[in-house]
Amino acid sequence: MVPRGHSSPILDRHGGRCDTQLRRARERKAEEMPDFERELKRGILELVLLRLLSARPKYGYELVQELRTSAGEVLEVKEGTLYPVLYRLEEQSLISPQWQTGKRGVPRKYYELTAEGESRLAELRGIWIRFASCVTDLVADAEDDHEVGR
Repeated sequence: MVPRGHSSPILDRHGGRCDTQLRRARERKAEEMPDFERELKRGILELVLLRLLSARPKYGYELVQELRTSAGEVLEVKEGTLYPVLYRLEEQSLISPQWQTGKRGVPRKYYELTAEGESRLAELRGIWIRFASCVTDLVADAEDDHEVGR
């Protein structure tokens, strides 16, 4: 007998608790979404950084701030995520660093897009435009199908 105020567990055909399985499925789904978003960010961060640096040289914290103001939480990155990507872009000769002393006398490492970086940016832009267009079309079609009841 189940005490008052407690629901009895629903058992599946194998005697397992369905409520536990449902809870675990919900937790898995909740965990997957941040992973999905994190992977999307990781995949496009190189493109976004190269684009931001195409306007003019910038230092790391400036890039973080620009991402925050331009894209809000969607593309917000922490400095601990940003710098490994910048170092990788530097190793690939897509950006070049230069130390400059700012108005306050504090030296900052500015990153500038190289000619190779400009070529890579053009390549990544083309890939992204095709990819985003295709995915948007697929998602829009799926929504249209669902609305029509197909």
